[in-house]
Amino acid sequence: MAKKTVMPGQAAQTFRVGKLDSVDWSSYVAFWKNYKHEEVGAALADYLLPVSLDEARLKQVEGFADNDNDEQYIKSMTILLMELPEYQLS
Repeated sequence: MAKKTVMPGQAAQTFRVGKLDSVDWSSYVAFWKNYKHEEVGAALADYLLPVSLDEARLKQVEGFADNDNDEQYIKSMTILLMELPEYQLS
């Protein structure tokens, strides 16, 4: 994940997923929509990462996720988690 410096008093910049015609997210998003919104981040981290992510780190990642709707949240959390060293080094 690109290092983003957030200065005190600044809001974290939300990560937005662009439109990709070559990616079909429908089945993936439909599966994760079965979870409650507040459980999705932790469930995705458990699924994607071979090691546990501490709660503070998960909250930090969630702070950058797109919360416009459930679909955007699932997509952005997936990509943000896949950018972490915990995923990259597995």
